[in-house]
This record gives sequence, C-alpha cells and structure tokens, in this order.
Amino acid sequence: MLQLALDPDESVRETARYVYENGQRGILNINSPGRPDPQLVSTVVKILDEGTPESQVVLLPMLAALPADSGWTSEPEVISALQNLLEKKPRPANYGSVLVAASSFPALVQEAGLRDLVLTGLNDPDPSVERASIQIVLERFLSAPETQPLVKTAFGSLTSSARGILIEEANDPKFARRHAGTSGGAISQDQNYFLGEEYNYKPPDFLASPVVLDTVVQSLSDHDANVRAAALDLLTKVKGVEKRPDFLVQMKRLETDPNLRLQLVAAGVLGGKKLQEALEEIAPKAVVDYGYFVAKIEPILATPGADGKACVMCHASHVIFRLRPPNEKGEFSEDESRENFKYALGVIDVSNPQHSLILIKPTHLPEGGNAADYYATHNGGQRWPGNESSWQYKTILSWIRGARLETAGR
Repeated sequence: MLQLALDPDESVRETARYVYENGQRGILNINSPGRPDPQLVSTVVKILDEGTPESQVVLLPMLAALPADSGWTSEPEVISALQNLLEKKPRPANYGSVLVAASSFPALVQEAGLRDLVLTGLNDPDPSVERASIQIVLERFLSAPETQPLVKTAFGSLTSSARGILIEEANDPKFARRHAGTSGGAISQDQNYFLGEEYNYKPPDFLASPVVLDTVVQSLSDHDANVRAAALDLLTKVKGVEKRPDFLVQMKRLETDPNLRLQLVAAGVLGGKKLQEALEEIAPKAVVDYGYFVAKIEPILATPGADGKACVMCHASHVIFRLRPPNEKGEFSEDESRENFKYALGVIDVSNPQHSLILIKPTHLPEGGNAADYYATHNGGQRWPGNESSWQYKTILSWIRGARLETAGR
C-alpha cells in the first residue's frame, strides 16, 4: 500500500490518499511483532525524506498509531527522518501530523526539544498544529509527573482557539482510538467488528484531570461566545460541578451574557437546579436566532453537495425536517424561511447540541462508531467534508448553542 502512495501516477497517489487520509474510509497499521522488515523501513524513510503530501498523509497517521513498545519506535533511520522533518525550515505544511507521529517515539517525546515544540504549538497560528499539540499533551504529558507543571502553566495562557480545541478533544477524544490494538495491513472503519466481540474500548476521561477541568471552567469567561457555550455543554459531564465555587462565580457572570441560552442556564443553576436540568428546561424557540438561521444556516441547506443535490431538494417532502426550496434565483421568501425555521426547530437539541439530528444525520460514523448512537442512516450520506471539523457543522452547532446574528462571536 505504501508503494502505491509513492507511485509516479498522480491519480494512483490520490486514490491512496482518498481512501486512507485521516482514517475516513479505511485504516492502515504497519505495527507487527518483532523487528520491522528492512525493505518496509526503507520505504517509510523514503516517504519521510522525499515523499509527496499524498504519501505522507497515508504514512504519518500509521506512525502516530504505533504503541510505545513497537519495534518501529526504536528504528534509528525512522527516528532520524522524523527529527529532520521537525527541524525542516520552512516547516512542512503537514507539521501538525509530523508532531503527532513523532510523539509515538519515546526517543523523541522524552527530549526537551520536542516537549518545547509541543507546548509552543498549543497557541500556534495554525489550528492543525494547535490540535496536534493538544492531543499530544492530553495523551503524553498530562499524566506524567515531570510534565504536569509545564502543562498547568501552558493551559493557563491558552488562546480562545486553543481552548475551543481542548474542549472538543476532551468532549470526544476520538484521537485516542488510534492505539486501539490492530496490527498489520488495512482494516475497515468498523474496528469493533475487526477486534472481536470481547473488545470494549473505553475513552479516556480527561475531565478527571484537575488541570483540564480547571481550564474548562475558566473557559466560561472566554471572550468567544462559542467557547463559553462549548465549555458549558462539556461541564454537564462533571458530576457535582454545581458545587464548585469557581463554577458558581462563572454562573454569576453568565447571568448578563449576550448569549440568551447561557443567561437562562446560569439563572437556572443559581436558582438551585442541576446544570443538565437547567439546560433541559430551555425551549429551542426561546434561544435560537431566526436571523442567524436565515443568514447562515439556510444557505448551507440550499448548497449542493458532492452529489449535486442540496438538503432542500431531498427534504422537500420529508415528514420530520421538511424544507421549502428557494426560487430560481436562490432566494427564499419570508414565508419559506419561516417554514424552514419551524421544521429546523424539530431536529435540534438545545440541551445537548451535538446530539441534534441536524448535525448527526449528515456526518458519517466516526472510526469505530456505533450506528445505534446515530439514530438511523442518512439517505443523503455525508454532506460536509471533514464532518465535525467542517465549517458547516461548526456554524450550525454555534446556532444551536445560541449564537445570534448581532452578537456572533461575542
């Protein structure tokens, strides 16, 4: 497979990338018992030294998935090639992926140089580097006594962007599945089936770390409303969070927040309700903004996807989420928008926004995902490249969390 990623024919390289990039359609794993095959080692080193973006995007996630005791992690040529990529100037466009791959190699991750690169990357201008650094910190540095003080200091000065990514990864740490115990060859996305019925993956609880939990609570006063809302939703997973003095201080601040959803939740909690209870009492129509829907959500629903069809076309006769299509100029009348807004309210969950049908249906099952968690299949398939990381998903999620047209981002 790696040889295909080096094929001189660009279409062959693109096919390999299409199938295996980020594990979206298939998963490759090169780990195997014993010492790696020398010829395969040479191929890996060649890809790291001379490979195209198509070949490296296939290889780097494979290296990132290696367990610490893998024979690969002690191969000096591979270690040297990764070190060269980390030190390359200007740094490669896939620098975030290089960081994550390097973190699987004890000889590199234990060096102060890589630790510094990761901690600096927490506030990198490139979101992909921020995400890579946060994943490495959560997986490699958070539980290590020698790096915990460094993490605490670094988390105390995270930017809004980094806080948002930390909240996403703590809420749904899919990245931790990359060490889920498969070796050799290619497998499908249904890892649970491949690994057998007895395999039971348990995601890590990063909120059990005081450093992470403190940072999430502090994020309730972030200047970005999306970060504040995401932090509040994540804290529903923390039992007894309503008893924390710092949380109650934040609730007092949120009583006057521009986001009405946050206002109502804060009032409920300060009135003696549990956080989840306060969220569940909110009526969708009371907090989601019609103006935001018309300006930002309806255009997403009216934009054709890769199959040439838009949501408004297939949902014109849908029972639960019926949509009125725009006219020939792509414009919606006031009546059409009001009708679409009404039906959209039926497929959102303001108490648990990420569990909203409008978000779940258009995104494919994550790696190792359970179809039962996704209600049912979506006849329209995957609509937004990148799924949860797509701008469409994030825009709709912000709307469900209470973003308003006149206060978006505040």
